[in-house]
Amino acid sequence: MKRAYLDAVALVERLHRHFLEVVKLEIDRVGVRDINNVHEEALRRVEVFWNAALAQGGVPVTSAA
Repeated sequence: MKRAYLDAVALVERLHRHFLEVVKLEIDRVGVRDINNVHEEALRRVEVFWNAALAQGGVPVTSAA
């Protein structure tokens, strides 16, 4: 069981690296030079968060404390 889990984790890591490479190629293809593939992924996560929050009727308010 442990070996299967570690193999699955390794495959997910490889998939993620390949995804980032595809994103990098697409960013380069469209000529964007001010962000990299990791920045794009972070921005996409923020976009998904905000879209989900808006779909539920608002943006959650968080405390800086």
